[in-house]
Amino acid sequence: MTQVFYPGQRGVDYLAKLNELHAVASAQIGPMGPQGPAGMPLVILGILGSQSILPLPAAPGDAYMVAGELWTCNGTSWSNLGRIQGPEGPRGFQGVQGEQGIQGLKGDKGEVGDVNPLMITYANSAESAAISALESEVAANNSKLSAAGSADIALESLDQTAANLAAATQKAADSAASAAASASSASTAAAQATEAATQAGHSATSAAAAQASANAAHGSEVNAAISASNAADASRLTVGTVTTLVPGSSASTTISGPAGQQVLNISIPRGDKGETGDTGATGNSIASIVRTTGNGAVGTTDTYTITFTSGATTTFTVSHGSGSGDMTKAVYDADDDGVVDHAASTPWSGVTGKPSVFTPDTHSHGDATTGASGFMSATDKAKLDGVASGATNYTHPANHSPSIITQDANNRFVTDAEKAAWSAKGDVTLAGAQTLTNKKISAYHYIDKTVINPTATGVVQLDLSAASVFELTLTGNVSLSIQNAPALSGETISFIVRISQGATAYSVTMFNTIVWLTINGAAPAAPAANKTIEYVFTSTTSGTYFGRKGAAT
Repeated sequence: MTQVFYPGQRGVDYLAKLNELHAVASAQIGPMGPQGPAGMPLVILGILGSQSILPLPAAPGDAYMVAGELWTCNGTSWSNLGRIQGPEGPRGFQGVQGEQGIQGLKGDKGEVGDVNPLMITYANSAESAAISALESEVAANNSKLSAAGSADIALESLDQTAANLAAATQKAADSAASAAASASSASTAAAQATEAATQAGHSATSAAAAQASANAAHGSEVNAAISASNAADASRLTVGTVTTLVPGSSASTTISGPAGQQVLNISIPRGDKGETGDTGATGNSIASIVRTTGNGAVGTTDTYTITFTSGATTTFTVSHGSGSGDMTKAVYDADDDGVVDHAASTPWSGVTGKPSVFTPDTHSHGDATTGASGFMSATDKAKLDGVASGATNYTHPANHSPSIITQDANNRFVTDAEKAAWSAKGDVTLAGAQTLTNKKISAYHYIDKTVINPTATGVVQLDLSAASVFELTLTGNVSLSIQNAPALSGETISFIVRISQGATAYSVTMFNTIVWLTINGAAPAAPAANKTIEYVFTSTTSGTYFGRKGAAT
């Protein structure tokens, strides 16, 4: 490629920029990789004071806040994801460049001059303009890649930029070759310079278009940055209140507020109450007070020593006056135990040198029993609470005086005389129309009684004094007869004979003097096998019965 040497630092900067563009154009980008696996769910369980108390094992996706940072678990270990609110973003892009000013008037054509070794610089101005345009295009494509965030757009933009760079390089080489050929002729060089100037004008137009494209891409990038900032604001989450719950409650989290202003509120249960501490040391009390010096003589001073249960001791003195009063030992120590009687009952406030605090002894009391005093048990307390105020130990008597019982129409006492009078009432058998006075009526005359014979065979007696319904299950041929028929005079008697057959049907011979109430006056047939027939009989005259067939299966 043709290199253009500018005097001073400008040439060095130009070469560095050109090499940078070539490096961009020749960069190789591999194909897009496959989509990664789905991420773990995130469940914020609460706030902990230190990462050292993060629980294990834990479910994948479980999370805790520790010192403002979010820790997540993959099932076996914990990772710090940092603070929920991200750091401050980078400074925004520079604003879009203003519109290009109006192009000035074209000057008069100059005279052809001598060939100048630096003429190649002007001949290669097209290359410089093209490279500037490519620089703008590369920046536009880079902005486009950042704004879109798409790998496909980035690859397409990079390929296009490389193609444009290669074309510009080739065009620059052609222009350089043309400029070298023009060096043999000043007039040819001038013509080439004029053409180069024209190309430079076109290149400047291209550069302006590229700049406009770059400005548009930059605007898209700014908008994308603003959208990204808005998205970051929308996902921003700040920690709100932290509430302590009662022990045993479940930890919970809530997120409230609109997007960009969401607040994380956390509720954590208080820990369990600690275990009861060890029993304190045994308390210190007075074990004894003993006179250690002196004899209580008048005009002398005695020393008394107080010994505590801890082994510590203290002393106090008692001075005996020298007067002739009656305060003798016989008075102040009447029991001659070496302890002043009044000192033995000295109030606690009068004792000096005593400890300010005594640790109580460890002891316990059993529950009270019927034979020993003690504490009330929980069972006895519950029983006592269940007794009404003012209640007494009442025992219900085994017997009550009749005078305390209230009688009514449905509940009356019966005297022995009344009971004897009722029992003396005689039985009566109705025979014709009778007037009953102070008589009992036998129930079997008025209530249906049933005689059941499950194995009827042979001669079967129908005792009308014993029942009015006879149920017979035949196990053989039977012959029916009437027994104890009542004497009738204006009365009516009725009875039922219900005959059932088993798997074998047997014959039935009815008793005599039956008038059958059938169409032809003939007796109905006996029931077939596994069937039942009811025969109903009535009589108003002794010895004659009207018969009819009743219900049947």
